Amino acid sequence: MDKSTARKLCRLSAAAATVLLVPVSVIAQDARPAGFSHANASRQASLERQIMGFPDAARMLVYHRAMTAEPHHAGTPANEETAQYFAERLREFGFDSIIMNRYEVLLPRPIERD
Repeated sequence: MDKSTARKLCRLSAAAATVLLVPVSVIAQDARPAGFSHANASRQASLERQIMGFPDAARMLVYHRAMTAEPHHAGTPANEETAQYFAERLREFGFDSIIMNRYEVLLPRPIERD
């Protein structure tokens, strides 16, 4: 292939890439979640950016350690303490009301005998 043909092929490739990529960039600029108007889409995007900043590895480690500090089998005082801890975290996160239901359940547990 001579230089002239190679240049023409190169220009043609560049033109084709431009024609194909311009619509993609235009679509990307107008990309918004389905069902949102332009105004609400920007608000939604802002909220999503905020939410993505919430997870914090150090805070998750604190929660994990508190929830796994000791065994908390159903019906034990440790289970009650773990449930109370979890309820308090939910209140911190903004949940209005926490309902803790109590159930009487028969569970197989070893019984100590004298």
